[in-house]
Amino acid sequence: NGGLDKVMVENLKKLEPEDRTRCLQCSKASVVALVKQYANEISCSGCVRTLLSTLNGSLFENQSSHSHSKSTGILSAIISEVDNDGGFRLRPQWESSIETVGKLFKVFNDSSYLSRRSNNGKRHRCSLHAVSSRVDIDCESLWRDMPLYLRKRTACLRVEELTEALSKHLKNLYFCRDCRGNVQRALEILISNADVEDADIDDSFCEEYFVPFQLESRDDDYFTDEDEQEYVTHSLDLDHDHDHDHEHNPSHDHYHDNCAECGDGHDEFQHEHHENECDEDCDCEYLDDDEHDDDEVFMDDHHHHNGKCCYEGADCELIGQPSHVSCALRQVPHLIRRAVEADERDEVARAKGQSSDRHAPTLKEGQSELLNCIGKLLQTRMRDSWIMHLVKRQTDEILLWLILSCMRTNVERVIQYNVGNEALISLLEEEADNIKKSKKKKKKKKKKGKKSQDSNNGG
Repeated sequence: NGGLDKVMVENLKKLEPEDRTRCLQCSKASVVALVKQYANEISCSGCVRTLLSTLNGSLFENQSSHSHSKSTGILSAIISEVDNDGGFRLRPQWESSIETVGKLFKVFNDSSYLSRRSNNGKRHRCSLHAVSSRVDIDCESLWRDMPLYLRKRTACLRVEELTEALSKHLKNLYFCRDCRGNVQRALEILISNADVEDADIDDSFCEEYFVPFQLESRDDDYFTDEDEQEYVTHSLDLDHDHDHDHEHNPSHDHYHDNCAECGDGHDEFQHEHHENECDEDCDCEYLDDDEHDDDEVFMDDHHHHNGKCCYEGADCELIGQPSHVSCALRQVPHLIRRAVEADERDEVARAKGQSSDRHAPTLKEGQSELLNCIGKLLQTRMRDSWIMHLVKRQTDEILLWLILSCMRTNVERVIQYNVGNEALISLLEEEADNIKKSKKKKKKKKKKGKKSQDSNNGG
């Protein structure tokens, strides 16, 4: 019994089953009213805005079609929406017994979700709404902690978003027209708006740079079908044999063929076999260009593991123009680290009084700079997605506390109503007894007076 809300349990025992079921429901309007009532106490103004915004829509909308928007946290595990009513109720398993309800209300029977104003009267923002947009994060550990659906969402970039990010990236680097053109050309090839063979690229195009990416064409920002999502992501993580040549950069013939056929550089890509193949356990570097160590690390460590290429695209056929670029999940931390290291090299060069200018005189180097841009964009998306994930989880917890508070109020009101009714009934019954006794007295007195009068008349 130590784990039960004893007051709640005692109150529920006083109610009829029908009243108990009705009390363990609440309307959305009552929750909104409670949010406004606690507006000066609930964590921070950002939390209040988030709560009201969440309540303006459906907490569990599009569960069947949008797996990423389904509420899968503590809120949906305990609360369900009442159909056509815009209200909430406990899920059946939590209504199974009064003791179960008592345990639930015991957990949420505190004010840990409320904060107090400071001595100067100002309210402190919660840690999530006060977080700086430039906060430093450990991308690799954060990536491991993120839920799978959130990682998939982060790795799916809209073409418009990527184009805008690249424009800002090039502007910040003050690239000249030729270097900027090579980077933009790399993006056009990636999103299949340019034909590789139409450009005089002097064999500088590096097909391997684009292996971790896959194009998609759809209307929404994220996956609309869970099976499709699993299929696409799984296909990006498949291992396939890779035999490479020390003396030549990768040819781009297969990449061009795939782009021409279905708009994707993944589908039928197979590495050519060469006479001089590396041993399976060879740990050599793939690229010949010694001036770009980060490129070599990118290729050697992340595309080649024990002589195998880590990613192979899914079989697909695009319908219409590509709208999204998906990055293989295991490649995201490497792309972010690549971009961070490039910025760190610039800072070190500036600190030493050296030039920190970057250049992209070839298409291959344009691809390399495009990867840096994608890495920075993924870092921003990862940070923002993670913060929003934490905000949603915190919002769900506060909403759960508010919904249960409304249910607690419902029970207390019914108990008070029943107690009031009992008191009123008791009062009315007592009044009726008094009236009845008074009538008996009057009748008895009248009878006694009549008997006395008859006695006098007889005498």
